[in-house]
Amino acid sequence: MEHAPDRVELLDAGLKRIEAIEALRKDPLPVCFLGGAGVGKSTLLNAVVGGTRSLLPAGGVGPLTALATRISFAEKPYFEARYHGGDKVNQVLFALERAFTSDGAAASEDAGEDAAKSADSRSEKRTAYTQLAALLIRGDQFKTQDMPYLMDGLRRALGSEPKWKATISPDDLRRIERLSEVLSSPDRTRRVELTSGAETAFYKELHEHAAGSLAPVIRELEVGYNSPILKSGLVLVDLPGVGVANDEYQEVTAEWIRKARAVVLVVDRAGFTKASADLLKETTFLNSLLHDSPDNPDPARLVVVATKLDQPALEERQRIKDLEPESVQPFVHYFEDVCRRAVDVMRNQVETQLVSFVEDGASATREARDEVVNRVVAGLSVHPLSATEYRALLLSDEDAPRRLKRIEESGVPAFQESLRSMATSRLSDLEARIATQKELWSTQARTAVEVVVAKWDEDNRAEEEAQRLKQELEEFSRGLRTELANREGAFRNFLSETMPSLIEAELERASLEAEKAIRTRLRKYRSFNWRTLQAAIRRGGTFHGARKVELPVELTLEFEEPLAVVWSKKLLVELRRRTKLMGEDHVQLVEPIVGWARSQGARVKPRMVEALHEDLKASTADLGQVGREAIDELKETVKLELYKQVEKAVRSHCQAFVKSGEAEGAGVLSRMIEFLDDNLGPSVVDAARPKAKEVLLRNYEKVRDDIRSVFRQRSNPIQMAVSTLVDSHEEHVRRSDAQRRKTVLARGRTLLAACPRGAA
Repeated sequence: MEHAPDRVELLDAGLKRIEAIEALRKDPLPVCFLGGAGVGKSTLLNAVVGGTRSLLPAGGVGPLTALATRISFAEKPYFEARYHGGDKVNQVLFALERAFTSDGAAASEDAGEDAAKSADSRSEKRTAYTQLAALLIRGDQFKTQDMPYLMDGLRRALGSEPKWKATISPDDLRRIERLSEVLSSPDRTRRVELTSGAETAFYKELHEHAAGSLAPVIRELEVGYNSPILKSGLVLVDLPGVGVANDEYQEVTAEWIRKARAVVLVVDRAGFTKASADLLKETTFLNSLLHDSPDNPDPARLVVVATKLDQPALEERQRIKDLEPESVQPFVHYFEDVCRRAVDVMRNQVETQLVSFVEDGASATREARDEVVNRVVAGLSVHPLSATEYRALLLSDEDAPRRLKRIEESGVPAFQESLRSMATSRLSDLEARIATQKELWSTQARTAVEVVVAKWDEDNRAEEEAQRLKQELEEFSRGLRTELANREGAFRNFLSETMPSLIEAELERASLEAEKAIRTRLRKYRSFNWRTLQAAIRRGGTFHGARKVELPVELTLEFEEPLAVVWSKKLLVELRRRTKLMGEDHVQLVEPIVGWARSQGARVKPRMVEALHEDLKASTADLGQVGREAIDELKETVKLELYKQVEKAVRSHCQAFVKSGEAEGAGVLSRMIEFLDDNLGPSVVDAARPKAKEVLLRNYEKVRDDIRSVFRQRSNPIQMAVSTLVDSHEEHVRRSDAQRRKTVLARGRTLLAACPRGAA
């Protein structure tokens, strides 16, 4: 752009925007799979991706392992494991040693009406840790072994001296040695690719990582597989089940849920229950939708997959067979009937259960929560199916009887097509965004060339006439310049002063709303057994006993909710409105100069300034989308950063309360309630507010820099219009060179012919 250097930065910025969206198009669409234990999530994923091949083991590896498995397309199968450090194994060892050496004092932490349930809960957790240790040391979580044996095995893996003098078997020693190597590896990552002739060894090794002795120390497992469903542009993520340790669960699930554009919730024949709704809340799926701007929300794609519906179909067929043998129909008749009814039932269940998300929260953000639920229900799809029947049809195994005749009857192909359509829809949306940006860039490039051609095509004008024209234009535009300076000054003040002040004011209001909501949330604990409350406070705010206490999670969600609404529904909307208004001011203030040029007859060529005017209008249309990328980043960072801050505050205040001795002795219940009501709630808000301010201002600064860049590229539109019509003496002389003029015009007209108006 030798002859239009002022347009280079603008056009370069446009190309970068196009490249950024094209990079998104190359990335696969993340779809997260959630579900409780035993609902058939792994079986479903195996059917969808592997067909006849079992990539993921069914049944999981226990409730204390937060293992996320990512399955993406690869021409050549591979898996890559990212491991935890030794702290994970140390946590298991500590739990076992504490349980083994306990004198029973821990059993007194819960008493009264909930004592039996709490004792059962402790027993279940102790069993879970024992099974985890058995899996690490013995390779099978259900192999019986005394605790000293397991504890010494764990100590060996950590490089510590055995304490219990247990004699470890050779097979277990080999497992311990391998575990020790994994824990001491510098990058804690291992990649294994399928090689020719090693298929059995590859899948055995994959199973060892996914459900074998190494599974408990794996943070994330990535599997590459050559599957048509993955090739369509999807990456499927099998998230940890319900009941894993809270800190790991929050870290693993929140990271993926915020990235995902769709969540598949796998349920069994019971359908979408209260536990399902709680899962969507606890994993932050619902809260993440609060961040969406009302003028351009992401699709709220929730897919409910109902598995194991072959069971009620079999039961119904057997019932008819017992009562009216002559009326019994083939299995497919009952299966299709169950599936058909399940769709309506589960749609109603989703709408009913998600009402609690609307009702259970601050009144100030109720409307935003209601809008989220409406979007979820509107975009909901329900897929009843049987993955076991689907695989039975594919395998043709005599030991796995087939009750259906066609794979379509299983419901799995319809679900696969639904997943493909998500990827196709996302790709179409991105391509539409790319087309819009290309059209804008093409318009800007064409108008720049048109201005150059118009300038070089004009008749040589006497320098004196040029000066007279310039003086007239300067006089005509004086008032416009003053008005532009006033409006730009007000806009600069809005960006530098008003918005930061508005952020602080809205944050303060949001904090007050959050504090009210947190107080309300904490009041529900008044009905809990005092021993359960005591156990939760002693453990830093988290306790899974007869009743579940998740203070860090619940208080984070309560604080995040008004924050998300403030950013997406107020601050960003106002920022976009004022930015677009400033762009429209530029267009409006150049219009009189266009009219003046048209009234001058042969003295000037209005096409030059008309092109500039069209360029301003085209770029103004895009200003309403500023901050789109910042919204995505806010979604991904605010939850994790706030959670860490809130968890730290909850833990430290609980520890201080315990250390003070207030958690013991007569009157402990009233003191704990007072601590929750008057101390913990306000303290959490005070701790979270600075982090929230930091996150909001950081995101605002990124959006503000985008805006400043756009307007810097526009420079002064009135001066640009005047300069377009009347050049300096140097420019006038430069274009008087006839030969050079001929060359520039030829190149310009060639470019215009190659890019006709309206073509992207």
